[in-house]
Amino acid sequence: MAAGDTLEQLEWTARLGAGKLAGTPHLTADDAFAVLTGIAYARVVRQDPRTVLDLVTGSRRFAGADRADVVRLLGGCGVFTAEDRGFSFADEDLAHFLAARHVAQRHPRGPKWWQPWTGRYLAPRKDWPWPALETHLYLAGLWWRESRAAVERRLNRLLSDEHWYPNIQFVLELLRRNLVPGNDFTGRATAVLGEALRGDHLADDDHWLAGAGWLSTLDPAAARTLLDELVRTPREGCRPQRKLLAVDELAEHDPPRARENLAVLATTGLVGKPADRLETARLIGERDAALGARAMLTLARSAAMRELRVPAAIAAGSVEVMRELTEPRHGLADDGRLKLFAELLARDAGAGTADLIVATATEPETPARVAALVHPHDHAAAMRIVESVAWSAAGGETRFHAVKAIGEFAPDQAIPALHRLSEDPAAGGDVRFAAARHIVEKHGGTITALVGLAEDKDAPEGARIRAATLVGKTEPATGARLLVAIAPRRPDALKRAFDLDPAVGYAALDKLARSSATPAESRIEVVEAIGAKLDRGKRIRLYSAIAETSQDAGAREAARKVAALDSVRGQRLMADLAARPTAGHQDRVAAALEGGAAAAPVLRELATDTAVADELRFKAAKALDRYHRKAAEPVFRDLAEQGRPDELRLQAALALRGKHAVKALVRITEDRHAKADLRFQAALQAKRQDKTAGLAALRILDGDSRIPGRLRNQVRRHLQ
Repeated sequence: MAAGDTLEQLEWTARLGAGKLAGTPHLTADDAFAVLTGIAYARVVRQDPRTVLDLVTGSRRFAGADRADVVRLLGGCGVFTAEDRGFSFADEDLAHFLAARHVAQRHPRGPKWWQPWTGRYLAPRKDWPWPALETHLYLAGLWWRESRAAVERRLNRLLSDEHWYPNIQFVLELLRRNLVPGNDFTGRATAVLGEALRGDHLADDDHWLAGAGWLSTLDPAAARTLLDELVRTPREGCRPQRKLLAVDELAEHDPPRARENLAVLATTGLVGKPADRLETARLIGERDAALGARAMLTLARSAAMRELRVPAAIAAGSVEVMRELTEPRHGLADDGRLKLFAELLARDAGAGTADLIVATATEPETPARVAALVHPHDHAAAMRIVESVAWSAAGGETRFHAVKAIGEFAPDQAIPALHRLSEDPAAGGDVRFAAARHIVEKHGGTITALVGLAEDKDAPEGARIRAATLVGKTEPATGARLLVAIAPRRPDALKRAFDLDPAVGYAALDKLARSSATPAESRIEVVEAIGAKLDRGKRIRLYSAIAETSQDAGAREAARKVAALDSVRGQRLMADLAARPTAGHQDRVAAALEGGAAAAPVLRELATDTAVADELRFKAAKALDRYHRKAAEPVFRDLAEQGRPDELRLQAALALRGKHAVKALVRITEDRHAKADLRFQAALQAKRQDKTAGLAALRILDGDSRIPGRLRNQVRRHLQ
C-alpha cells in the first residue's frame, strides 16, 4: 500500500464500498462488508477460479437478487472495476486487506495452539516472498490490536535461529509499514542480523549481501559499524572473501571508510589458507590495482604461501622477487621456477637464471624445458644448454629429454643424437630403449639402433627384450630370432617370439623342452604359456620331451600333461618313468601308480622287492591288485605276516580275500608282540568274515593276561 495509508484508511474505504453495495432488500452494510471480505479471501488466499460476479451471486446474502441488479451494484460500489471477463478488485492492497479482515473476523483473538487451523497464518516458510504476502502483513496488523501476545509469539518464532532466514523479511516489512506499532522487534531483528552477518553463518554470498542490505534498511548506523568491524576486528574463521563483501557493501554507504578498509585487508587481512590469501589479493586488485599489487607482493615474500608464491610474484610484477624465488633455497618446485623464468624472459630479465635452474633442477625434464623457453629468444644458447646436459653425467631420463630437445631445435641432428644415446651404457637400459624407439616412432628412422640394443649382451635383459619385440613389428623373423637369443628360457620372451614367427618360436621351444639343464617346472611353464597356440600333437611331443629329460616330480608332471591330452600315451610314458632303475623307490612307485595297466610289470617288481619299504610295497600291491590279483596276493600275505609298522599288517590282511584274509587276521591276533589294540581290531575283522574263527580269536585275547582290563572288557562284550 502507499506510504501514507493506514489500516484505518483501508477500513474506511472498504466500509464506504460496502455501504454502496447494500442496495438490495434485507442487505445491511455489515452484510455487504462480509460479502466483500469473503470474496477477497476466496480470490486472494484460496485462489478460487470463479469470477467475482459468480462469487457474489452465489452468496446466500444475494439470494433472489436479479443478476442485472448485482452487476449494477458491483460497478457502482467503487471497490471493483469492470473487465472483459467481469469484475476485479480496483485496488490490490484493498483486496489483501479485505482478505485479512475475513480471517481476523473468524479468528479475532489471533492464532492459537488449540486451533490448529490458525497455525498456517504467520508460520515460517522456506521461500520468499510468501504467497499472499500482503494479506499476512495486514492480518498481523489487525491481530496486533486485539491479540498482541499471540502475534509476538509468532514473530519471535520467525526470528529464531532455525527460521530467521528468509522470514526476517516479513518482520522487516511489518516494521517498515508500521503495522505493529509499539513493538521491540527492531532491536531483536538488528541483533539477529548482526549475529548472522558477523558470525559468517550465511554460506551463500547472495544471502549474506541480502542480510547486509536488510540491516542497512533497518539500522544504517549499526550496519556501518558491523561492516567496519568485519574488516578490522573480524571473528576467527571469517572468510577473507566475506570481508571483501563487507568492503563492497560499506562502499555503498561510506566510500572513504571502505577504501581505508580495503587498505587494511591488503596489509593485515591476508589470512587463512594460502589459496584463500591469494584469492583475497586478487579480489583486492579488482577493486584497487595498486593495493592488489601490494597484497600480492606481501604474499610472494611469505614462505607460508609455498608454491602459491609463484602466481603471487607474477601478479605483483616484481622482477626482483621473481628472480629471487628461482633460487633453490626457497624450495619451490621446478614447475613454479619455470613459470617465473618465463615471466623474466618476457621482461628481458632472465640473464643467469637459466643456468641456475638447470644446475639445481629436481625433475628430469626441467633442463629441456628451460632450453625450450630460451629457444625463441636465443637459439644458440638453447642448444648449448641441451647439448651440455645430453652428454653429461646427468641421469638418463634427464639426458633423454635434452636429446629430444636437440632434435626439436635442430631436426637434422635428431636421429644421430638419439642413436648416440641409445648406445651409451651410462644412460641405462630404459633410456637407451626409449631413444632407439623414438628414432622409429617419432622420426620414422630405421630399426638399426633397436637391433644394436637387442644384440648388446651387456645391456639389461628387459631393455633388450623390449627392443627385440619392437624390431619384430617391422621384421618379425628378426625380432623372433633376437628374442630367442636374448632369453631362450623366459616364457614371456618365447611367447613373443612365437607370436612374431611361429617357426622360430617352436624351434626354440623344442630345444628348450629337451634341455635337461633347465628345471622341468620352468620348461612346463613355457609350454603352457604358448600351449593355446600349438596343436595337440606338438604339445604332446614337447611335454614328452620334458618328461624324458627330467627326473622325479618334474618328469611326472610333464607326463600328466601328456595324459591330459592322450591318456594312453600318458600312462605309457608314466610307466617308462616308473621303470627307470636309477630313480628312487618312492618316485618309481608314484609314477607306477599313475601308469595304469602299462605299469603293471613295474608294480609287480616293486611290490615283490623286499628292498623296497613295506609301505611302498603295499601301495604297489594295491595298484597291482586291479590288474593282476594273483600276483598281488602273495605280497599281501607277506606284509600281513611281517610287515612294518603293525598297522600295515592289518591293512594287508584286509586286502586279502576269503580264508586267506581270515587266516592272516587270526595270525595278527595270536601275535603277542603286536599292539593290543591292533590285535583286538584284527579279531573283530576276523569275526565279521568268519564268526567261528573270530570268536576263537577273541577268546585268545580274553585269556591273555597282557591285554589291558579296559580292552578285555570290550572283548568279553563281543563274546557274549
